Amino acid sequence: MNALRYQDNVPLRWQELTALPSGAEEERIARDNSRLLQLLPFLEESGQEQPPHDEEPPPRYIQLLEQRLLLLTELLADLLAQSRPLPPSHEIGITANTLDWIDDEPPAPGALLLVELFLHPLQPRPLRLPVEVLAVEPHEDGQQVHARLHVNADHAQAELEKLIFRQHRRIIASRRQGRSQVS
Repeated sequence: MNALRYQDNVPLRWQELTALPSGAEEERIARDNSRLLQLLPFLEESGQEQPPHDEEPPPRYIQLLEQRLLLLTELLADLLAQSRPLPPSHEIGITANTLDWIDDEPPAPGALLLVELFLHPLQPRPLRLPVEVLAVEPHEDGQQVHARLHVNADHAQAELEKLIFRQHRRIIASRRQGRSQVS
């Protein structure tokens, strides 16, 4: 069975490290990543989804409050983007253990990196992933970097796997919806 894979085109930057994070730094990165990954589902919700059949829709004042909060979030994200521009976008692929991306100026194989991925336009904080570059291969759009994730096997790893699975579910649902519209 193929491993589930999260694929997207997101802003990405990396910096070379002399050693992988450990101790307190590793714990801080894992804690920050875990918090960020827990917030992403709330940003991904569109508000357009219908509630399950056994639930009543929220009252109108709750819907208005949600819309206002979303507007405030978007305005804040715009302000932050003006003060801290995002890095260029790259095609990425993430599994539970690997990260691949296309880069014009890739790192060398064997390099230790801290890769920052900006997974949602309303979330100005990046997912920070320590990686070891395994290989760099030619690709039609630049160079394909293959790296092994060095994510602490704790809550952050579980949240990363949930993110990958959620995207997989959305892809399957959109395919099914597309087939039902064709029929």
